[in-house]
Amino acid sequence: YGLGVGLALDASAWTGDRELAEIYINWGGQAYGAGNVTAVARDMLARQLAGLDIAYMKQASEEYDILDCSCYAVSQGSMAAATRVLGDRQVKLYWTEAESDRELSDVGEQLQRSAAARLLNKRWIEAMEDHGYQGAMAVSSRINNLFKWSATTHQVSKDLFDRVVSTYILDQHNRSWIMESNPYAMEEIARRLLEAASRELWEADEEMLQAVQTMALEIEGDMEEIMGDVSEEFQGGKVDVLGVD
Repeated sequence: YGLGVGLALDASAWTGDRELAEIYINWGGQAYGAGNVTAVARDMLARQLAGLDIAYMKQASEEYDILDCSCYAVSQGSMAAATRVLGDRQVKLYWTEAESDRELSDVGEQLQRSAAARLLNKRWIEAMEDHGYQGAMAVSSRINNLFKWSATTHQVSKDLFDRVVSTYILDQHNRSWIMESNPYAMEEIARRLLEAASRELWEADEEMLQAVQTMALEIEGDMEEIMGDVSEEFQGGKVDVLGVD
């Protein structure tokens, strides 16, 4: 089940668009029948993606938005990544929410709307704080999905990443409640931001990047204390970028 790209993104096991495209086609280009039909299906999918101009998604449920689920970035975003490789151009990405009267918007605009409504919204953050561990995990999940949209579409702005850092790393109150209620969520937030910077998806200012690096080191130290002595390598905030091999 799935398209494989989500697994690669979660594991940081990709080196660029070409590998994301390869994974997407290998997992998505499937067919039933005698002979080498899967190879034919993959070739057909690749040729279709090479000529792709527009990828459009209409959200099916009002309960979810563009940052709620990583499957949106994997399905629609991977089309964009594949076409950048196979067609040498950027696909136009459009999104419509479930309400029938909502206007069509491009993915970049929709990501800004979603972040403003929840991820960067003071009232939403306060509601998540009431949920403790689960609330911190919800924050981490949405930032992880933002990273996935950036990796596949290259349409997450520097300003949006900056505002995430300002809201959850530089803001002392928000940083403290996530650290106290779910340190693993903060470890994931810091690691994804560092990965975005290392992959040049986020052109981080030196001051902001330093703040994230400091946070990663702090949380790594705290988690090592919680775990005590370990015999194997402890990853902590380190980001290892691996290829499909």
